Amino acid sequence: MRGFAATALSRIKAPGAFDRSLRLACACGLILVGQARWEIETRAQELPAGARVLAEGFLFAEGPAVAPDGSLYFTDVRGNRIHRRNGSSVETFYEGPEGCNGLAFDREGYLYACAGAAGAILRFTAEGAATRWIDQVDGQPLNRPNDLAFDARGNLFFTNPAGLGGAEPRSPVGVVRVRPDRSAAVVATSPAYPNGIGVSPDGRYLYVNDTQGGSVVYRFPLSDDGEVGAGEVWVRLGAGGPDGMTLAASGVVYVALNLGAKIVKLSPEGRTLGEIIFPRGSGVTNLCFGGEDWRTLYVTLATRRQLIALPADEPGFPLPPRR
Repeated sequence: MRGFAATALSRIKAPGAFDRSLRLACACGLILVGQARWEIETRAQELPAGARVLAEGFLFAEGPAVAPDGSLYFTDVRGNRIHRRNGSSVETFYEGPEGCNGLAFDREGYLYACAGAAGAILRFTAEGAATRWIDQVDGQPLNRPNDLAFDARGNLFFTNPAGLGGAEPRSPVGVVRVRPDRSAAVVATSPAYPNGIGVSPDGRYLYVNDTQGGSVVYRFPLSDDGEVGAGEVWVRLGAGGPDGMTLAASGVVYVALNLGAKIVKLSPEGRTLGEIIFPRGSGVTNLCFGGEDWRTLYVTLATRRQLIALPADEPGFPLPPRR
């Protein structure tokens, strides 16, 4: 800051007492501007208060999910790995060419992954053995599955956007439901690029982020048996690229804005309750609740190549209540 002030004074040249006072006032103003700019840039480099970096160095971190035993799983999409963090250590749980993205656990403890590069949903045993659980819907190959969520009856919902780079879709772009018997059906085609997905704790609604269709969140009514009703644009976020999402036990929806470098908290009525701001360019991709009291948010930052933990002011829930 002293260097900035000296430079400012040297550039203001005006003789006389009045002009010297003017020089001093201008210099002080420039100092204040410089101080404000420095504070803004410093804040832009800082993680949110209370954040802890749990692991880093990944090519593209995504898909955090907490197992029934409390261990944390997440993906490195471009590194073609699924990692597991138990305690303070991180190990590779699975390595393969399928480009795994979103993750979710069922009540039996099986891990499911959206394998985008393989156009499939994979299911894993506790030892890391993978099964190609589903790769078609209505007789057509899946596109590039992105994210997934279970309801209380064991129905799996996942987003099925088109491939990257403008690739032609091989099956309808939208949301696919898979029954426990592995029968699959397209249940929604509204989002232009369906991304993050979540089921409300009471099982009444299915939420879907649309990354390319104007940065909006869709909401679909759910029946007790997993039938999906007509959807609506629930919230318009304006910009920022909504990516992953998770829900608190209260029904509050937490949306990760990748390009916007923040997490937006939305009430069940669609009101913005608050924002968690990250450094510009962090690439906030996805998040989930976990920890001993389910009051920890695990967040993946793709561009910063990090997995972090944040204290939450409300609890999440391990799985939707069984119906």
